[in-house]
Amino acid sequence: NKLYATEKGLESAMAAVYDRLGALHGTSWLYSLGLEADEGYFARDGYAGAQHFDFPTSDSGILFVWRTLYEGIERANVFLENLDTNKSISENFRSRLRGEALFLRGYYYFILVQSYGGVPLRITSTKDATDNMEKPRNTVAEVYAQILADMEAAEPLVPEITEIGHGGRVSKSAVQGLLARVNLTMAGYPLRDETRYEAARDWALKVKNNNGIHSLNPDFTDVF
Repeated sequence: NKLYATEKGLESAMAAVYDRLGALHGTSWLYSLGLEADEGYFARDGYAGAQHFDFPTSDSGILFVWRTLYEGIERANVFLENLDTNKSISENFRSRLRGEALFLRGYYYFILVQSYGGVPLRITSTKDATDNMEKPRNTVAEVYAQILADMEAAEPLVPEITEIGHGGRVSKSAVQGLLARVNLTMAGYPLRDETRYEAARDWALKVKNNNGIHSLNPDFTDVF
C-alpha cells in the first residue's frame, strides 16, 4: 500500500486514528450524554434519550459512541498491520507511531469497557464484513488486560511532552497518567481488583517525579 510507504503517508494514516477522538468528544459525548464531567447536565425538556435515562438500545447517541470507538480501533489495527511496510523508514519514527496507535487502541477500549462492560475484542483488522456479526463479548477482565498490554507497550515508545512541544500528540506522561487511571478503575467496580492500587500509585508517581515537567495547578480556578 503506497500510503504506508512514506513518512508523510504514515503521518496521514496516524491522523486518521486520532480523528475518532475529535468525532467522539466533539459531539453527543458532550451535549447529551454528559460524559465530559460530573457537573454536566442537559437543560432541555421534551427530549427522550440517555440524557433523561430513557432510551432504547437503538438510541442514536449510544450507537454513535459505540460505532466511533470501534472505527478508531479498526483504524489502529489497520495502521499497526501496515506500519512496517517500508522498513527503510527510520525505526525510531515507526516506533513512535506504533506507540501512539497502541495507546489510542487501548484508550478506545478503556472508554468502551467503562460504558458498556465486556465488549468484543478486535486486535486485528476486519478482512470480511460478515466477521463483525454476532461476535461474542469478552469479559471485563479480558478487555482490561488488553488495555494494559497496549498502554504498557506504548509507554516506552512515545516521547516526553517536552520533546513534542504541544498537547496534540500522545506523550509519555499522558500514557503514564492514563495507566494510573486504568489501574485505579480496575481496583473499583466491577472488577474490584484491589491489587491494582499499587500499580495506580506507581504510574502516578512517574508523572509526579518526572524531572519537574509537571506540577499541580496552585489554583483550581485557573483550569478554567
